[in-house]
Amino acid sequence: MAALVASGELGLRNRYFAVRHGQAESNVQNIFVSNPAIGADAYGLTDLGMEQAKQAGEKLKTLLSPNCAEVVMISSCFKRAKHTAEIIHGLLGCAEPLKIDDSLNERDFGPYDLKDTSTIPFETWDDNVTDAVTNQHGIESVMNVLRRTSKLVKQLEDTYTNKNIILVSHGAPLQILLTTFTHIDPGQYTSVRHFDNAEIRELTDPNVLDTCTK
Repeated sequence: MAALVASGELGLRNRYFAVRHGQAESNVQNIFVSNPAIGADAYGLTDLGMEQAKQAGEKLKTLLSPNCAEVVMISSCFKRAKHTAEIIHGLLGCAEPLKIDDSLNERDFGPYDLKDTSTIPFETWDDNVTDAVTNQHGIESVMNVLRRTSKLVKQLEDTYTNKNIILVSHGAPLQILLTTFTHIDPGQYTSVRHFDNAEIRELTDPNVLDTCTK
């Protein structure tokens, strides 16, 4: 299955960084919070999550200096992602205001929302490989996540040049988007190493710069 965006083929005009949100209350409770009607206003960062976001901001400040003002930051609408982005945005002193875009929202886990993450059977994950297109078991398909996230990258490419673009999102959407930059079949997205909380990775082709904030 072909990737929708390939940086080597397109010759990206901007530099992209993916950042997962800091530790959230949902992480501590080990539950899925994937419905924006719930997650936009609840299940925010823990104290540790806020500290992780600060550490990520400081790392990005060092990494991007002296061009911190040339940053465009876009976040998922979920509280845990927005708060992470707000902390990083403030530390970087970005010239442009923080943007919220639902394209970066968590993958919709449907009937598993607010349930323990261990409740999803292993065969459900295996179905990502055999059928990444269909919304199986009520869970948003891998390809739908890839379409919305890669479409955002295309829009950003059409809008900006020579910017440092930071995408603050969630583990699954970022893993899926990363397949685009590393030429991995989207259905195999779980083969991409999972993002830790507040981890930063530069989206490059074919290598990924891992500036993990642990």
